[in-house]
Amino acid sequence: MNTKIISISNFKGGAGKTTVAVNLSFALSTLGHKVLIIDSDMQMNTTHTLGKTQDVSNSIYHALTTESSFKGYIQKTKYKNLDIIISDYEMAYVDLEIFVKQQRETLIKRLLVDDEIKNYDFIILDTNPSLGLVTQNCLIAANYVLVPVELSKYGIQGLATLTRYFEKAIKQINKEFKLLGVVMNKVDNRKSVTIAGKEVIKKLFGDYLTDAFISTDANIESAQWNDEPVLMYDKNSKSAKQFINLANEVIERVKD
Repeated sequence: MNTKIISISNFKGGAGKTTVAVNLSFALSTLGHKVLIIDSDMQMNTTHTLGKTQDVSNSIYHALTTESSFKGYIQKTKYKNLDIIISDYEMAYVDLEIFVKQQRETLIKRLLVDDEIKNYDFIILDTNPSLGLVTQNCLIAANYVLVPVELSKYGIQGLATLTRYFEKAIKQINKEFKLLGVVMNKVDNRKSVTIAGKEVIKKLFGDYLTDAFISTDANIESAQWNDEPVLMYDKNSKSAKQFINLANEVIERVKD
């Protein structure tokens, strides 16, 4: 299988992008795939969850501002098959710094071109909730986008705008770009609005709605407090099994 680059994106905060990015990456790695996760969010939640701390000289910020190949910024995590390029808080200003660069929209795509990076089965890009240059870069570098969505009115309302952005701003530059799927996150089947939300998303996205979904689960929050993926915190938890289901579905959806 060729390297599959997947951006985890949604412009609305609170959709659970980092939760999905970290736990999907870990699930893929436990299934035997070699995975690189890239944290492009200034909040550094992915970085911290995988046991890393701020290191400005060894972060995605440094790579972007110096236009250095990502190969030199890859760090091992304590988990088998899972490596990371960390973020740092300076990412809050990175759009201003890369705005003046030539071909600024394809910077991440160009920094990923290296034979060593091609050894990964999956590269997962954890993005921030914005329409900034870094998020655009992540989408242009990706083969696919996976969109986590929270089943709330405001969580669903922006999805049509999001898909229009994919078509008008991303596919014009990245012809290979595809919507991998929309995954429902923080699903609480006890709420009547959940059923209504599912119907709206199904109507909007049809087969792009993944069969796998992630329920609300206190184990996810507990795992975050322990700075570890939920599959490490409790591999028998409901959400851990759901992330394995999601990983298997992603593997099927990206098959050549």
